[in-house]
Parts: sequence; structure tokens; C-alpha cells
Amino acid sequence: MFDSSLMSDLGHRFWYYLSCFAYVVHFKSYSKAAECLDVSQSSLTKAVQALENQLKVCLLLRGGRRSLDLTPQGDQIYAFSVAFFKDLFYLKRCLQGSETPQPYTLRLSIPEWIFCEYLFGPLMQCKHYHPDIKIAFDSPTDWDPVINGSTESIMRLTTNPRVGLIQKPLLQYRLALYASADYLKTHVLPRHLGDLNEHTCLYWQSEDPKLFEMMNWHRSEQDLRVLRSYSSETLIKMAQMGLGVISWFKASSHLRRHGLIEFAEDLSQHYAPTMTVYFECAPVSWHQASVQGLYRYLAASLRTFDTIPIEADLE
Repeated sequence: MFDSSLMSDLGHRFWYYLSCFAYVVHFKSYSKAAECLDVSQSSLTKAVQALENQLKVCLLLRGGRRSLDLTPQGDQIYAFSVAFFKDLFYLKRCLQGSETPQPYTLRLSIPEWIFCEYLFGPLMQCKHYHPDIKIAFDSPTDWDPVINGSTESIMRLTTNPRVGLIQKPLLQYRLALYASADYLKTHVLPRHLGDLNEHTCLYWQSEDPKLFEMMNWHRSEQDLRVLRSYSSETLIKMAQMGLGVISWFKASSHLRRHGLIEFAEDLSQHYAPTMTVYFECAPVSWHQASVQGLYRYLAASLRTFDTIPIEADLE
């Protein structure tokens, strides 16, 4: 039921003030926002100040070069404004008879071996049943979930949650040691982490230091006996040739097909880290049925693999 008192408290120009604030934050410039809205910069400044007065909070940090940085309250209000104006625009399109769904982008910021081993099938099926979803096979470093959150989500391998995002675990697995049968016949199996110094470790090159540390937990302290590569297929080939030991996810059918054998299970169980792939999106988009539906579908599809079980959570 409509409550007129709520509108009276907000004031009849509240939504105008809110849109002015959203433009200023989006463009990170009063002059560009004023030009887009066709108003003077002084009018725009007064509108933002009026919004702060009505809400009784400070939305922008004042002073120096940080004058357009958001306060925590400003970040919340901006996220709300993005969601509100998008829903309003969608309603307008529906009323005008234009109900064509807008493209939805799912970005992949994950190593290619995880995509090939676990995600190719589920994502291609998802694309078949939901052709409006665009899958971007890249690793964005400047992804802005606040601005693009209403049309984008991301699958990311990480150990560091991003503040302010909805982050749901999709896939979790442990790492283990693998080598060829010929290599294992000619080398003493390691019983302690230091024993790996007697082995040639094949390990992953990565620009991400966190990923580098996780994947290369087994690396030798003496880098003279280490072979490196950015390519998973190159590392697999080197392991097949008996050139050294590789760290890969436990119970990998991909490595079994290449004749590689898991060994020193007690060692990996004690020292190898657990890695997690997350589904991430901005809070302003999490309430959308399409976003939660995509998360449910991926979570259900990935339960069939030999990984640590994760239950879908829609709280």
C-alpha cells in the first residue's frame, strides 16, 4: 500500500537529487555530469548537498584530490541508485512493449585448466538454454561491479574476498602431487616437504602472486631444479616425459587420461592448499532472478565432480 508520509519525508525533489548524485559519481566529475544533465555545476553541487542534508549523512569525501571519493554511506546510496534507475528503465521498456532481455555477461577470471576440466560442459549447456547470456573468456583487472554489476557477474579463483560484493563458492578442490610411472620408478617417494628438494618440480608461472603461491606449494627451495610454464598442457607433457613432479587438483580424470599417477597423498593432504572458485556479483544485481538462477544452475552442475562438496546458498 502506498504510504504518502514516506514521500513527504523524502521531499518532492529527492529523486532529482539522487540522479544528480549518481551522475557525479559515475563520471567522477562535476563538469562532465553537469554537461550531460544540461545544468550548471553550481546547481549540481547544491543538489548533492541537498541530498546529503535530507539523508543526514556525508556521501562524498571533501578536500584535496579525494573530493569525489565515496564514503561508506555514499557507496551504499550509489549502489541503491544504480539498482533503482535500472529497474525503472526496465519497467519503462516493458510498458512500451520492448521486453527483449538485455545481454547478461558472465566473466571468467580463472585458469584455463579449470575451465577445460570442470566448466566447459556446464557453461555451454547454460549458453544453450539461456542464449542471452554472454560468456567473456578473459581476466579483467579493472572490473567495476558497482557500475556494471546489473549486467555482469564473474567467476573468480581467489583467496581474497572483494569487499562489498556478493560472493558465493562454486567449486572447491584440493591440490595433489602427480608424476609419470617411469619417474616414480626411479625416484624415492617424498615423506616430508623437504624431500621435494631431491625432485625436479614442474610449476606454474602466474602474474597473480596468490595463485602462484597456491599452485606451487610443492616447489623446491632450490630453484635450479625447477621447470616453469604458463601452459597447463606444456606442464602435463613434461610430466608425461618423466621430467618432474606436477601439482594439480586431486582426483583429476584429465591427468589420469594422460597416464599420470597421484603419489605422496599424506604429504599433500597435510601441506597442499584448498582452492575455491567463487561466483561474484554486485549486491544491486543479486536480487535478480536471472542472476540467482545462473548461480543455482552452476552450483548444481559442479556437484557431479570429485571436489569438496559445496551446497548452493541463496541467503
